[in-house]
Amino acid sequence: CAPRERSAVVAAGSGQLPENIAESILDVVSSLRWPLTKTGLAKMLKGSVDAAPSAQSNRGFGALSTIQQATITRWIDALISGGHLVSYPAPDGAQFTLLRVADSDDLPDFDVPPARARSARRRSERRTSSTQRGSGDPELGPEDQALFDGLRAWRREVAQARGVPAYVVMYNLVLYEIVARRPSTRTELERLDGMPARSVEQYADDILAVVQRGGSPR
Repeated sequence: CAPRERSAVVAAGSGQLPENIAESILDVVSSLRWPLTKTGLAKMLKGSVDAAPSAQSNRGFGALSTIQQATITRWIDALISGGHLVSYPAPDGAQFTLLRVADSDDLPDFDVPPARARSARRRSERRTSSTQRGSGDPELGPEDQALFDGLRAWRREVAQARGVPAYVVMYNLVLYEIVARRPSTRTELERLDGMPARSVEQYADDILAVVQRGGSPR
């Protein structure tokens, strides 16, 4: 097929979705230094903390962080079914298959779930307003700022203990969502936009405790 122009992949944690999701997924696959499985690609696009290290360093890591991983997987399946992505055996007889780009013509249009679309729009509006104030972060009141600072302090402790950057533990985007929603149960935590299921499994009790304290130190 004819070569196509590369589309910009939205930066991880920005809260924005690419204008053409299918094209952006193919761009990410094309840019991979090391090919990924279908599950590995979905984790990378979601920005999952258990994505492969090589995926976490890719520019497309977290490009679809506001979308449920199950939805991302369905989109990847649609690209495979349409012949846009193809699976091939991993080298050295490994028992899994990897993905590569096959055809970039006549890509499908993926519909974003309404709730996610509204959330992405709210984030975009918040970011626009913040930019006009000369800041990249939303403006928070005293109580919200205290909770956000408490969540950042918790994240910093976890990151130091794990020896990883703070964003690997949790994006600022998700911290702001916690501040806005103030979940009080695991179920409410699971429903937050951009909250990885693995993070709920690992950190639910700690996060809920910070929220309950309003960010105050233990």
